Parts: sequence; C-alpha cells; structure tokens
Amino acid sequence: MFFLPWEKLPSWLTGPLALLFGIYKFFHAEADPEQQLIGVLIAIVGLALSIHGARRLLEGGEELDRYVPSNSKRYQSKAGIKVTPDYNKYNETQLTQILGRINAERYPDRVDAIRARLAELSLTGKRAD
Repeated sequence: MFFLPWEKLPSWLTGPLALLFGIYKFFHAEADPEQQLIGVLIAIVGLALSIHGARRLLEGGEELDRYVPSNSKRYQSKAGIKVTPDYNKYNETQLTQILGRINAERYPDRVDAIRARLAELSLTGKRAD
C-alpha cells in the first residue's frame, strides 16, 4: 500500500508542524500577498489539525490504528479476534517444519490441526502444493 509520509503521522504531530511551516511561510514571503495567503491557509489547517489531534489524544483514541487494515493479523490479534492459519494450503513438508517450530503449549489446537492434516495427507497419499 502506498502512502505519503505525513499520512503515517498522527494529527497531534502533523498539526503543529503545519502550523509552524505556515507561520514560517507567511513571514518569509517577502511582501508577496499570494504566498502570504498560502502561509495563512497552511497555518489555519495546522491549527485545526492540532486541535483535532489534541482532542483525540485526550479522548484516548488510538489514532494510528486507523492505518492498520482491519483484515491484518496484527489488528485482529490486538482486537482479540482469534486468527488461525489455513493448513489446507500447506504441503506435507511445510506442515512437518511448522510442527517442529510451533509452541505446543501455547497453541495446542494448532498442533492438533497440523497433525490431523498430516494424517489426512498420509492417508490419501496426496501432496497438496
């Protein structure tokens, strides 16, 4: 996913930066009314972003969570949604490797699912690639 660098910054940080840049642009416009107007508009947007960001920060809103897609495993695990891999997509060799590396105490249901899939593959004699 492509994003612009400032899209990853929270508004409580982007706002003051835009405000400072607008003020800088206004005072260094060298009597050019068009550039001064641009500086004032940037400062106004920066002020609005600062207020919005400060309100969200005080409300306890997780602003950076909006940049994480809701279907990502990281988001789902933070939200308490149980994420389990689809072991039907793996072949016998991959499942054996996973079984050797998986923490059996932490994920007993996954170990059982892997063993069941390995038994299914060995019974059918089929290797899913």
